[in-house]
Amino acid sequence: MIGKTKLFISSYSYRWAMGSRQYRPPNPMPIKEFLAKAKGHGFDGVQIVDNVNPENLTQKECKEIFAVAQKLGIELQWGFEGWEENKIDRLLEICSKTEAKLLRGVFGKKFFQDRISQQKRINKAISKLSGLLPKLEKREIMFAIENHFDLKTFELVEVIKKVNHPLVRICLDTTNALAEIEKPLDTVKTLGPFSTSMHFKDFAISKVVGGYTVMGRPVGEGQQGCQEILRKALEINPNIEVCIELSIIKPEDEFTMLEQEEGWVKTSVKNTKEYLNNIYSGFIGNRDRKSGNLYHS
Repeated sequence: MIGKTKLFISSYSYRWAMGSRQYRPPNPMPIKEFLAKAKGHGFDGVQIVDNVNPENLTQKECKEIFAVAQKLGIELQWGFEGWEENKIDRLLEICSKTEAKLLRGVFGKKFFQDRISQQKRINKAISKLSGLLPKLEKREIMFAIENHFDLKTFELVEVIKKVNHPLVRICLDTTNALAEIEKPLDTVKTLGPFSTSMHFKDFAISKVVGGYTVMGRPVGEGQQGCQEILRKALEINPNIEVCIELSIIKPEDEFTMLEQEEGWVKTSVKNTKEYLNNIYSGFIGNRDRKSGNLYHS
């Protein structure tokens, strides 16, 4: 933790070492090794999400993962993509057994039928989240829905406002709304007040024939303006957790792939910690002059 900010890392940051829908390595990194790496990099916790299909873990595997996490002092969070009742129920059970306080979710494009109207999308999301509330309340687990190419930013805000429950919040991804031609800083300003977790990443945009391409980059080595993004998110919501989630194009060979992926993590951790230290140091130096600053304790 730096200042008041907890640092997490998503299993998607190791999508080539651990696997994903696009690629299954011959010898995937075990979750227990992922936890050890997180500890080594100084993270407070991890988000283990849909690239490793955590809902398929056995009871024994969950127990072993929880034991390692407790030993290392690493907080566990879980996640999924694609709304399926059985999958969500299983992950809520896993959350309880591993003392996880947050489940991150993605509706997924298949959740919304083709050509469904805007209001029907909103109403369907509200209905599903409202139906989930008794399960969240029973287990005291927060559900964080991610802005993820299904609901538009303003639609997601309307859903959260209508559900109106402290256990239903947003997992704010700083770059996903680029698909809506929305600047990351605008996304942060809109979703920040309703968010509990933030997927922190970076990107670079380059011109190609017929358009542009958006490529992931290590935090601080792209065009997002990461320190300003982080500063604004913490001004709006001082309690938001920061979860590094990286998106690296698959290199040509496995050795290069794993080496480059680890390098991206190291760079991102270093720069994120530096930004947080700068932000909190700046606040300490200015708090007497800015008594209304949200960092003021």
